[in-house]
Amino acid sequence: MDAESLLIPIGLFLAIVAIVALITEVVGLSITNKTVREALKASPEHLALVTDKFQKRRRWSSDAVGLLGIALGAALVVAALIGAPGSRIALLQAALLPAFTGAALMGQRWLPKPRQDAIGDGAGE
Repeated sequence: MDAESLLIPIGLFLAIVAIVALITEVVGLSITNKTVREALKASPEHLALVTDKFQKRRRWSSDAVGLLGIALGAALVVAALIGAPGSRIALLQAALLPAFTGAALMGQRWLPKPRQDAIGDGAGE
């Protein structure tokens, strides 16, 4: 099995997944924006409660996406080790991007979080 016969289907699958994820994210954001606009028109005093609920809800956590990236990188490394010797270099190089991206996304948990009292408190207005 050569590298192209493995990388092209994986790349095509990831492209399709990324396109579907982007489309669903845009649809979700448009629904969220419509809900916030309706809440602003109906009762502006409850707008903070609605926006807090939307900010706390995330579809994809960065840890889950990072773990998937690391798993994809590890799968490519295993495919390189058990595959044909001629395709090892290409598969190992292809494993670098998802593995490092996944490690960076997993590493975000140790970054300092932004303070909530500094966001939107009106002090700078």
